[in-house]
Amino acid sequence: MSVVAVRNVPRWMLWLPGDPLRYEKWPGPFIAVMVCGELLHQAVLRPVRLAVVAVAAYSTWAVSPWLGLAILVLTTGWDRLARSRSWAASGRLARSYRQCQVRGTLRKRWPKLMRDGDVVDAHHKPPPHGPIWRTDTGVKLKVKHGRVAVTADEVKSSCTKLAGLVGNVHSIRLRPVNPDYSWMYVNLVNPLAGTISAASMPVSPFPRATLGRASEGHWYQPTLLGLHILIIAESGGGKSSLMWDIIRSAEQWEMPPVWYVVDKPGGIEMPALDPALGGIATEYERDMRLADKLFQKMAAEAERRNEIMRRNHWKTWKPERAEALGPLVFGIVDELLALPKKATREDGHLRHLLQMGRASGVQLIANTQLPQRDEQALGRLPDLFTGKFVGAMEGVGAAVSAIGQAAYDDAPAHTLHLPTDAGIFFAKEEGVSGFTKFKAGFVDDDHEEHLPIARGELRANSARLGRELTRQLSFRRAA
Repeated sequence: MSVVAVRNVPRWMLWLPGDPLRYEKWPGPFIAVMVCGELLHQAVLRPVRLAVVAVAAYSTWAVSPWLGLAILVLTTGWDRLARSRSWAASGRLARSYRQCQVRGTLRKRWPKLMRDGDVVDAHHKPPPHGPIWRTDTGVKLKVKHGRVAVTADEVKSSCTKLAGLVGNVHSIRLRPVNPDYSWMYVNLVNPLAGTISAASMPVSPFPRATLGRASEGHWYQPTLLGLHILIIAESGGGKSSLMWDIIRSAEQWEMPPVWYVVDKPGGIEMPALDPALGGIATEYERDMRLADKLFQKMAAEAERRNEIMRRNHWKTWKPERAEALGPLVFGIVDELLALPKKATREDGHLRHLLQMGRASGVQLIANTQLPQRDEQALGRLPDLFTGKFVGAMEGVGAAVSAIGQAAYDDAPAHTLHLPTDAGIFFAKEEGVSGFTKFKAGFVDDDHEEHLPIARGELRANSARLGRELTRQLSFRRAA
């Protein structure tokens, strides 16, 4: 753990369940807490510690007098060092104290911050805020801007200035929820710095997937159900890492999906899904010339489900309808550009699947280095994907080709530089306005961190049991 110097900070204040600035208004409680903490240390903690050390020194005196004397000297020196005004605390304690400072600053100076940050002028009432909660990267609070007729965009445009006014923070970001309120995230550290171990990311409930940490500081958990996902980035941008995060999250659902995999010849990303190697794929194809046949199977399954849905007047696939329709199906394509023209033609099964499969629970996840241009009448093939995750791109032209001229300002993927920004993506989901910038998890190919995921070793016991029961009971069909 890193060590951070915390100077002129009383030791008891680091464990205080409150804000140090709040006690400035009431000197009585502030002094009382300080005195009580000092009395507790002098009357209870220090005597108990010295008694334990004395017993240890006495018991070792018969073995070696010098050993008992060394224990007493070291304990006394450590006690004097710990009580000095300038001492070293762990990074966790230092961050806790900074969180206390930021919380106190926001509570004490909120109206002034709203006016100095140009959210409202001096003649209007500032928007109120809700309770301030701790997060992994700082604090968050609910800004109720709808009560004073202030829009989320007006607050969002002032976040950069607010970060400078609060001080000692990395960034302040706003996450709009509805016209009435938004979540404000105050980050003490950069949420996108470093790598995130896939095993440390939380398990999200169906149909969400934890794919990494958003730039606001919260975990990025989009809904996968009903999305055809296209992952675009340069070589080394983290496409396979993001794809494995999706696989890891979906495999921990109570009802894991069925996997259909198309892996390019010589690929090194998806072989762990091969059933011959103990993987979890139902269909696994390495010959790209036969990829069209696999898409044909998926399209036929989608047609079968659509017929059942039409007879029952169902609009979409749901878990409670899995007994009649079948489990959720995810198709994975490693490198979309490697597909032959037969698979991407205008009347091909891939295009048909992208147009009608997602409502019936048959979805596609693909990655590519560059957007594939399609000269057929229906336009480019990537336009049929309802969800896009864009990583580092070579330049403005590539970014515009991936997400369009009107969107690349909101998702400047061309400003990302490798390898520093590997794993950073701009995500666009259907029904969500704007792009979400997030840092994906990290897959260590050298240590084969993704292989246990494919073998089911990281899957929760409840999810494994639920999958077995589903296979035996829920999906049993009459002959």
